[in-house]
Amino acid sequence: MLEAMLNKTIEKDYQEQQSLADRRSRQDRRNQFEVIVHRTLDARGAYCPGPLMELIWTMKREPVGTVIEVLSSDPGSNKEIPYWISRVGQVHIGTREIDGYWSIVVKKIK
Repeated sequence: MLEAMLNKTIEKDYQEQQSLADRRSRQDRRNQFEVIVHRTLDARGAYCPGPLMELIWTMKREPVGTVIEVLSSDPGSNKEIPYWISRVGQVHIGTREIDGYWSIVVKKIK
């Protein structure tokens, strides 16, 4: 009987450790996609090519390594900005739609 109780305690401790390890692993995976945005351009309400032109102007003035987020309500921006970023050799980190506008995050690498 003592052995059965000891085995249950060991099994419970093992399960708690595995659960903690799983939670930490999920947290690590989530953190790898988070970035620090250095500059946010709010171009909501501007139409093509306004958001892209604001980004080009900002990219010229910011130092290498700067992460820029463009907020745009123009539906073309979610395709136009990533395309331009790839053409000029910069990095498109991600695009997502939030409450009817687009958040496009890019990084200046050169």
